Amino acid sequence: MIKLSAQAKIHCFNCGCDYYVYKSEMQKDHIVNCPHCDAKMDEHMWEMIINAVYTVDEVNYHFRKYHGERNEDQFSIDVENYEVPLEKFRFEK
Repeated sequence: MIKLSAQAKIHCFNCGCDYYVYKSEMQKDHIVNCPHCDAKMDEHMWEMIINAVYTVDEVNYHFRKYHGERNEDQFSIDVENYEVPLEKFRFEK
């Protein structure tokens, strides 16, 4: 059996750098600002990040659990975001 470690990859647009925060290190009262340039994150946004990481971790936990208990096919999710310029989208009309 394996133990997965959930993390958030955060991109700071102030300095252009990425940084990671592990679920095990996340605390609502300790916002992890950008370690490269010290850009500050809003408290509400930090809570949303924590909620998102915990939700993804819970879904993956249940995929593993149901695979073991019910012999269901196993899946795993990672959530990624891509910046695409608006003019590059080709919306159907």
